[in-house]
Amino acid sequence: MSHEAVRKPSVIRVFGAPFVLAVIAAFGLVAAFGFGLTGQILCWLGVGSPIAVVAWFGLRDRFR
Repeated sequence: MSHEAVRKPSVIRVFGAPFVLAVIAAFGLVAAFGFGLTGQILCWLGVGSPIAVVAWFGLRDRFR
């Protein structure tokens, strides 16, 4: 039996993508208040980005 070191994933690797999606969504929500029509478009993109990512990864395996 060998005693190989088990690599633990780093914090950035585990929480990096969710953090980036949260920042994008938060920016979208703040932009809706300050930039008029452009802010509303940025809001839709920002708030919709986590939904799009979940849909992408959820449907990706289904169609392989």
